[in-house]
Amino acid sequence: MITITGHDIYSYIISGAKKLILHEKYLNRINVFPVADGDTGSNMAFTMKSIIRNSVKSISVEDTLKSISRSAMASSYGNSGTIVAGYFNGLTMSLANREQISEYEFVQGLSDSVDYAYQSISIPKEGTILTVMRAWGNYLTQNYPLKQNLKDLFEESIWHAHTVMNDSKSLLKELREADVVDAGAKGFVYFIEGIYEFLKNGTVDETAITEVLPTVIMPEHKEIGYRYCTEFILEPDEKYAKVLIENYLLSQGDSVIISDMSDYIKIHIHTDNPESSALFLREYGRIVDTKVDDMNIQYQIANHRKHAIGIITDSIADIPKSVLLDNQITVIPIQMIIDGRTYIDRVTLTSDNTYELIAESKVYPTSSQPSDQYIEKTIEYLTQHYDYVLGIFVSSKMSGTFDKVKRIVEQSHYDQVKIIDSKMNSGAQGLLVQAACKAIEAGQPFSQVYDTVVEKIDKIKLYVQIPDLSYATKSGRVPKVVGKVASLFKLKVIISIDEDGEGIVTKERSIAKKVKKYLTNGKIKQYGIVHSSNLDKAQKLADHMAEIIGETPVFIENVSAVVAAFIGKDAVGIVYEEV
Repeated sequence: MITITGHDIYSYIISGAKKLILHEKYLNRINVFPVADGDTGSNMAFTMKSIIRNSVKSISVEDTLKSISRSAMASSYGNSGTIVAGYFNGLTMSLANREQISEYEFVQGLSDSVDYAYQSISIPKEGTILTVMRAWGNYLTQNYPLKQNLKDLFEESIWHAHTVMNDSKSLLKELREADVVDAGAKGFVYFIEGIYEFLKNGTVDETAITEVLPTVIMPEHKEIGYRYCTEFILEPDEKYAKVLIENYLLSQGDSVIISDMSDYIKIHIHTDNPESSALFLREYGRIVDTKVDDMNIQYQIANHRKHAIGIITDSIADIPKSVLLDNQITVIPIQMIIDGRTYIDRVTLTSDNTYELIAESKVYPTSSQPSDQYIEKTIEYLTQHYDYVLGIFVSSKMSGTFDKVKRIVEQSHYDQVKIIDSKMNSGAQGLLVQAACKAIEAGQPFSQVYDTVVEKIDKIKLYVQIPDLSYATKSGRVPKVVGKVASLFKLKVIISIDEDGEGIVTKERSIAKKVKKYLTNGKIKQYGIVHSSNLDKAQKLADHMAEIIGETPVFIENVSAVVAAFIGKDAVGIVYEEV
């Protein structure tokens, strides 16, 4: 009897992963279900890349599969990526407590693991990756007794998987209209083809791309059902109840997947209200990680790209939602950690609910950048859809986001991507991003757009009046003694940003006086108003500025949750561009 070890399992899965990764662009191009946002290839590829990078092989089948499953589950992205991770998790449970296995046990495990993938999905859809997984698994178990040879069995099973995949596209309206197979199903077929290549040749040809990229454009009237592809990793407590959570999530969106890991629960949902889902889930455990993609903007980029140059920024920038959508701007959200729970800036945490959570927290919140993998996945996605990509990020003196993105771009040799340190934050950063959008709209070439943005950095100023320094003191941004003095004398401090991108306290005590003083020396080209959860106060400042300047602001925006935690409630400010 031929035995299979953990080393063999590792080689099979890594080979399948490499084959899938090779066809990432093709899978993105045919992605029309459940949302035509052109990222199924990226999501599945990054799940596979995580396995390659992070899993560790062992002679033990159980230990190898546990490592693969954990790597996949922790870094899975999107609907198909999460299903694949659930499939590996099912394979791990099917072959638990095994040091080595027979070929038939491996085949049986591949079939049984499909049930785990189905069970994790609230409303399974046929015609997708699930249909191919099940049909392929059944074929393996039914035909192994006839073959008694894993290589020959896989060769024939691939033809069966292809047939099922091609036939099943008639089951879903979206696939019929676009005349393509399900991208997730196609990705899974690539995966099993990679395993067969290893069984046949002992390696995978990582240069053999046989598919010609199709042109798949969805109809103009196609709309996104829910905007955000949202994922949580939950460390459950004793109150955790899958049925209750599943029912709630189904009331909030669709594509609900709940996968049980050893110590964690992986949750996936398409929803318009990630914030509500996060606040609900925190009652059942600790959210240790969250990932969110804006499928609305991804859909527009993938199917109706406006320009050859794409823009990416981070959530610190204050930009109206209409401007984000109109200009197809991609936003990398900063994370906030509150009492060990992870929240996503502007998505699962806004400045409106930040203060309530801060009041309840035992330790003052901290911010952190998104993972390298999330950033790399996002950049890779944009480079597949744009000729050039321009990134404009929060001041490197205030956050490590710029340095992290820059490093990833350089390491991955994205020559068509340029990253700019805005030396700003909040509304100033937002105004700079909008300047880039106008330059692109005007038809400027990429190099000129870059130069235009860099030249404007010194011309954009931000002044924010903070009525309460207690938040800044608690966050450690302001010395406690300064905070006590300001509180004692009830000082309203105005903060700004110096030419190096550092936050500073100005000598000014009135934003209006500052603006009037500046107008005697020149003219303000345009301006915006920012605030922390006090729209009335912001509107009053806007009205006052309109009297002084003679024009209305280009935007009035609430600051990000990260900034709100620093400046405190009821802060208000002005950002303007010099002529």
